[in-house]
Amino acid sequence: MRGDASEAAQQAPIRAFFALELGPAALRAAEAVLRELRGRAGGDGVRWVRPEGLHVTLRFLGSVDPARVAPLAARARSELAPLRPFRVRLGPAELFPTPRRPRVVALGMEPEAPVAALAAALERAAVALGFAP
Repeated sequence: MRGDASEAAQQAPIRAFFALELGPAALRAAEAVLRELRGRAGGDGVRWVRPEGLHVTLRFLGSVDPARVAPLAARARSELAPLRPFRVRLGPAELFPTPRRPRVVALGMEPEAPVAALAAALERAAVALGFAP
């Protein structure tokens, strides 16, 4: 097989997911929660996500062949087309797997219904293109 390292790297699978970016106000609110939690006992022993990495995962896809990205994006656009714009606000913090030994801090979103509809549309797109439900 011919090719150089850059060609091989372009063909490497990518870790992919659909997500919502937080707007400026939500990002500031999330950062405030992180600062508060970081300041609590044990907070200095936690690996915290950088603020620019904060997002709302809607559908995790896993390791994806780059050739599948464009068709998946096209199918997602068609599934999302009928949805109307909406606003959400951050809800209370949830700690997983337990509040006593959290590994993940998640902030709820309110109202949940439009976010659930968005996630369902992305799920339909992914399943239609052969991703496991």
